[in-house]
Amino acid sequence: MDDLFDQIAKDLPNFPHEVIRDWLLPYAKTDGWPPTSERWAYLLPMAINDLDDLKLLKWSLVKLDLAQTQYSRGTLSAFNGMYKAHVLRENNAYSAQNMGGRRLINPLKYILEKGDFPKPIVILVENGEHFILDGNHRFLAWHCAGNILNLIKQTGDSRPLEALGIQQALPWRPIQSVWLAE
Repeated sequence: MDDLFDQIAKDLPNFPHEVIRDWLLPYAKTDGWPPTSERWAYLLPMAINDLDDLKLLKWSLVKLDLAQTQYSRGTLSAFNGMYKAHVLRENNAYSAQNMGGRRLINPLKYILEKGDFPKPIVILVENGEHFILDGNHRFLAWHCAGNILNLIKQTGDSRPLEALGIQQALPWRPIQSVWLAE
């Protein structure tokens, strides 16, 4: 891979390589490694203060019913802000995200056509609450896919799919594969 990936993998031998590649590596390239810069404090949940805390996480790839999951206040706040910015077109802190709309539309189309996330989101469980570490746009897309399919079911109007260039969608699936850290 590359030297930075190798360093992260060495520092965090308990982490799945996919989680390192998709979540940590992009931030490490811009914000440095190990995670000591001020920005890392915003990227990591409050229970994780440093590299030693990350080393303690236990990982598993699981099927999770996202519709029945208890989410952290931070996750719900991020979800609501992203929903308002990218779906309702409200001007807020999430409106300025680089390619935020594309980061929603691409997984939305994928989920509608395939039924699953393009790749698992990354979730940390703290005190029974689930905190999305990586994949907020995919999570929002999953939610929007459910809304679109429900609207089509209620009205019979398939124009939302046609607007996305989708001929036929699979049923919405509440159960998705996720990387779970505890």
